[in-house]
Amino acid sequence: ENAVVIIDPMINPDGRDRYVYWYKSSQANVLNVNASDLEHDEIWPGGRTNHYWFDLNRDWTWLIHPESAGRIKVYQQWMPQVHIDFHEQG
Repeated sequence: ENAVVIIDPMINPDGRDRYVYWYKSSQANVLNVNASDLEHDEIWPGGRTNHYWFDLNRDWTWLIHPESAGRIKVYQQWMPQVHIDFHEQG
């Protein structure tokens, strides 16, 4: 009743989908600690970049892309006392 909850479901769905596909296709049933194994060596363009090969998760400071600028605009409008970023943890 006295709380405002803002949900930002996903800022970069294409980068996330590419990473999840790679992750699921490269994992074995038993973890391999060898750093040269495929599960530790994602092919280019690695990570969670968007379709411009830009990692929106690293754009918080510069706000180059419209997705990041829009997110910060809402954040500054509401100035939340608590901000939780689950960041794909589960």
